[in-house]
Amino acid sequence: MKQTDNSCDSLILASKSPRRRQILEQTGLSFSIMVSDLDEGAVAREVHRNHETESVNFRAELLCTELAKRKAQKISLLNPNAVVIGADTVVVTEDRILGQPDSVSEARDMLLHLSGRTHMVYTGVAIASASGTQSFCEKTNVTFCPPDHDQHRFIELYLRTGSPMDKAGAYGIQDLGATLIERIDGDYYNVMGLPLARLCRELRQIDASFFPIDQVEVNSESEDIICPDSY
Repeated sequence: MKQTDNSCDSLILASKSPRRRQILEQTGLSFSIMVSDLDEGAVAREVHRNHETESVNFRAELLCTELAKRKAQKISLLNPNAVVIGADTVVVTEDRILGQPDSVSEARDMLLHLSGRTHMVYTGVAIASASGTQSFCEKTNVTFCPPDHDQHRFIELYLRTGSPMDKAGAYGIQDLGATLIERIDGDYYNVMGLPLARLCRELRQIDASFFPIDQVEVNSESEDIICPDSY
C-alpha cells in the first residue's frame, strides 16, 4: 500500500487518480490518499467469467462497482476507523467495455471506435466504514464528434500528448480530449471519474459532520429558493 498524503486519517481516497483527487479537493474536505495493490485484471476476468451471458452494460456496471468496493475494503481493513472512498470508471459502447489502453495503437483504435457514436461512462463508487460498505454506480452518456478529417487530426494531436494512456476509453473530458466530444448527457464529473454531487450526499448519510449543512440558514423569503414546506 502506498500513502501519498498524510493530511487526515478520518477520510481516505483509495485511488491514485489525480483527477479524482482534484475533484474531491473541491469539497474542502481534508483527506489522505492510499492506493491498494488490488489485481484489477483478475477481478475483471472473474466478473466476465461469471457473467459472460449478461449484457455488456450489466457487466460494466457490475465490474466498476465491484472494483470500487474491493479497493475501498482493502484500505478500510488497514484503517478501520476511517471512511474510505473507492472508485472505478469504465467506458462502454454497445458491444465493448473499454479500460485503459496498453499502447498508443490501442488508444487510437479506441478513439476511432468511439467517434461518431454515443457511449456510456460508468463510475462505480464504494464507501467503506466501520458500519459497512455501501456502493452506487453513476452513468453518463457521451457523444463523440463524427469521424471526419478534423476528428482524425484531433485524435492524432491528442495522442501526442500522452494523456490517453492512463484513462478508461483513452480520453479525458478535462483535457484536450474535450476536442473529440460533441455533447454529454449526465454528470460531467462522472466522466472525470468521481460523481461529486452523489458522493457528497452519500458521505453525509454516513456522517453528517462531513457536510454540516443543517447549520446553513435558508432564506425562505428569497425568490430564488423553493421550500418543500410551501407546497
